[in-house]
Amino acid sequence: MTTWTIAVDWDRNGDYSSTQDDVTNRVIAANWFLGMRKPYQDTADNAVLTLTLNNTDRLFSPENASSPLFGKLVPQRPVRIQSNDGTTTRTHWVGWIDSIQPVVGRYGARTVELVAVGAMQFLKATETALPLQRDKRTDEVIADLIKEVVIPPALNRAWVLGRTGGSELSASTYLATTAAYSDLEPGVLHLGIAADNWVRQGGYTDVVQDSFDVYRAIGDVTAVIAC
Repeated sequence: MTTWTIAVDWDRNGDYSSTQDDVTNRVIAANWFLGMRKPYQDTADNAVLTLTLNNTDRLFSPENASSPLFGKLVPQRPVRIQSNDGTTTRTHWVGWIDSIQPVVGRYGARTVELVAVGAMQFLKATETALPLQRDKRTDEVIADLIKEVVIPPALNRAWVLGRTGGSELSASTYLATTAAYSDLEPGVLHLGIAADNWVRQGGYTDVVQDSFDVYRAIGDVTAVIAC
């Protein structure tokens, strides 16, 4: 028998083990996809998860000051879906809350619609400053692009200069890693040059120059692979 677990890391501490984190028993409906929705896509669409949760006691109502989650019902809280078949635990979806919308049904039943999205929002929000790349595999270029993106950290693990309890390396502060967000296979293609066309040169000096965000840059690299 397979057991499913749907959890929200409300405290952003990375372990999904706080009292209200496991929302599985509250789930009325769950719908998600991982990005590749059409054949032959070069790059994925943003992964999207939509949850309908039982909100009879207004636990998930952001304005409810008596809720134990008051102040935590905001975007960018991590969300995870896992299954366990008695032997292996598999992670099916990871992302971050985009919106939380309480709904009163036709007959007064309280529910909340929680929408979470994947990492594309961060890839598109980060302009690449990667210098000219020479003779690198495609996965090496993509890995360097991902490193430019700042993934929202757990609040209780943020580095605070000079503050005891907020600046001890590997005790209260942890070095960033992209390992949790990317698992790249070795590329089969070496690029002689990459990143040479990711900023449009020329034009009037008072006009904002067109530049590449990380998502567009990854798309450029994968388009080369597709060719």
